[in-house]
Amino acid sequence: MSAPMYDYTIVPVLTEEDRKEYSRVLHNANLRMEKKGIHQWKDDLLEPDIVFAGDPPGFMAMHEGKAAAVCYLTDTDPLFWRGDEAEPALYVHKLACREEYAGKGAAQALLWFCVEKAREEGKCFLRLACRAAQPKLRAVYEKMGFSYAGVADVPSLGLIDALYEMRL
Repeated sequence: MSAPMYDYTIVPVLTEEDRKEYSRVLHNANLRMEKKGIHQWKDDLLEPDIVFAGDPPGFMAMHEGKAAAVCYLTDTDPLFWRGDEAEPALYVHKLACREEYAGKGAAQALLWFCVEKAREEGKCFLRLACRAAQPKLRAVYEKMGFSYAGVADVPSLGLIDALYEMRL
């Protein structure tokens, strides 16, 4: 039997309280991954002032007044997507899901929102990166229609990420 799916409303992150809620979802997801031995993000980099430095547009998938999943978007991602600026794209960052919504469509609802936003903005791709050593997460992206686009090795940060993109 599959997990129950919910209806989600996607809302922008507008207020300081929204930013704090966004950060709580990130911390929750990061703690859950750490318990599994997955080192996704440095915890101190998940604070609202750090995540929203430069004021990127953030979004939350809401269910019954609670943020179920979060992400933010940028027009570039030079750390991971070096040299891929020829065709315009939106880049998904800090995609995370609150534990009680894992497997219940929250992150997918948010990603489909990002696909539509990228199309509305005339972008050719929606792109994202995730730790290369996360086969279950990578399978989710592939099932949604993202294509594997290579690996980004960032030795200065000790990161090896798999790159995924969806042509729009």
